[in-house]
Amino acid sequence: MSRPSRERKTVERFSVETAEKILKEFEVPEGSGEQLGSIVNVEKRLNATKATDISIKRLWGVVYPNQNLVKAASRKSKLRLFKGYADDSEEFKEKMTKKIAKYGLKDIKELALCLDTTTTGSKADIVAGMIDFLGKPAASGNAYRKKVGEKKKVGSKKAGDKRKRQGKKVISSFMAFSMEKRPEVKEENPKMKFGDIAKTIGRLWKELSDEEKEEYKQKAAVLTEEANAENGEKAKTPKKAKKTTKKKATKKAKEEKETEDEEESEDEEETEMETKLRAAIKEVLDDADEEISMKGVRAQLAELEDFDKEIITANKAFIKKVVYNLMG
Repeated sequence: MSRPSRERKTVERFSVETAEKILKEFEVPEGSGEQLGSIVNVEKRLNATKATDISIKRLWGVVYPNQNLVKAASRKSKLRLFKGYADDSEEFKEKMTKKIAKYGLKDIKELALCLDTTTTGSKADIVAGMIDFLGKPAASGNAYRKKVGEKKKVGSKKAGDKRKRQGKKVISSFMAFSMEKRPEVKEENPKMKFGDIAKTIGRLWKELSDEEKEEYKQKAAVLTEEANAENGEKAKTPKKAKKTTKKKATKKAKEEKETEDEEESEDEEETEMETKLRAAIKEVLDDADEEISMKGVRAQLAELEDFDKEIITANKAFIKKVVYNLMG
């Protein structure tokens, strides 16, 4: 007697493709309030906080409790789209209240600060204020509250500080050559990438004779003089500045002046490299067809003849500052 054959069942396998599809799915709840990005104080807070900051990750968990955490590059932009919970049931509100209440008081206050809701009163009062806001986001009408240690945006320095840095420009002979030839190379090769343009200019420079290079050395000297004349800043030596300080300033003012002199001396030692970097960064940003990351800027700078990875790494802070200044 033959045994009856078993029916084979089809099993849906959870493949990598399926997992990626689930992770890519993202939906903004159909809320009835204002988008977070349109609320001035919330937008300021998002701008002042890094996407990788733990407070942004916590905010994501509160705003999008059922959504996977997206990559840092698009994290804040998606938070700006939120306009309220789609579920306004008491059961959901209670669930979210319990979730937020699990955090410590300090962390809850930081979340409330991000959403521009009240940070005073009991823990329960602060959480209740956040739940009400998240149900239907709206501007509080209050003045923006700065977080302790929050820094001003780059570019908010005094005009005098800016003039001081600009007054130390040094343009090299290669930079003068690059400034002259770059438009020509770009016009002849409109589709050429930034790195390839830089390599072409570097090759053309190497092909020049010593006499031709000397001409660009003289041009560089003229350009340097003109750039510094525009800034209206005369060269100062740290020693002279210290003598003036000893005669006219108090002890506190003297200490501050000496610190400035030390910084100025350091700046003068690195001025030529900083000026080269600043010019190169501007070219990178000008040539970028779309939004470029800070990592992308550094990668393109490393391709240039004047720089290597060590120089780029050593000047990461300066590069970041210049990029923020140029991008406004």
